[in-house]
Amino acid sequence: MIASDHKRNDDWYNQLNAQDLGLKPNDKNLTWSDRDYDASMWQTTVLPSFWQDKGIDTKNGVVWFRKEFELSKAETNLPAKLILGRIVDADTAFINGRKVGNTTYQYPPRRYSVDKNILKAGKNVVVVRVISSAGKGGFVSDKPYQLNVGSRTIDLNGPWSFRVGAESLPLAGPSFQEYKQPLGFFNAMLSPILKTKIKGAIWYQGESNTDRPTEYATLFPAMIRDWRKQFQQGNFPLFLFS
Repeated sequence: MIASDHKRNDDWYNQLNAQDLGLKPNDKNLTWSDRDYDASMWQTTVLPSFWQDKGIDTKNGVVWFRKEFELSKAETNLPAKLILGRIVDADTAFINGRKVGNTTYQYPPRRYSVDKNILKAGKNVVVVRVISSAGKGGFVSDKPYQLNVGSRTIDLNGPWSFRVGAESLPLAGPSFQEYKQPLGFFNAMLSPILKTKIKGAIWYQGESNTDRPTEYATLFPAMIRDWRKQFQQGNFPLFLFS
């Protein structure tokens, strides 16, 4: 099941990359990430936002975003960092055609260091290739979007040019997930350590089941009783934090 999940995931991304117009060089051997690519015919949107909320007519696939900014010659020698808040689901960021960062899933903050030899005096272009595999794709609001160059902060909120690179059906979720399959977590994570001597346990509770408090009031005490039974080391303490 796991191998099948990996293959389906790989096939989806391989097909998407093969179809993505932004990765195909034009007659000047330029792709959409290049500084000198002519994007004058691209449409405009406002970021941060989810692209479906701004009328971009595609659900899942690849959308490219471009924004220009100006630098002085002195600023090209200063340390720089590109801050892109959070992006759903995956992104690759470029400045002047050079890749500066990549994140493959939606949760981490995007903080990409920019080498000094990437920045140019005058016109610079930041390009973000965003992949949405399911649900809404785009830039999460209430997060910082900026380029820090030395002590200067260049605000990246506001108008960006965009173009759809490829459309796709949503990527199907995995058929095997440890926390959804019967005994998945227990067999994989608890059973192998039942003979280990312990003093107690610390439990981190996520928030995905906050809508089912009555169920939790039954399940959590039952889990504690079962752990104490399985480890056979008395009524050891279990600490909960969230």
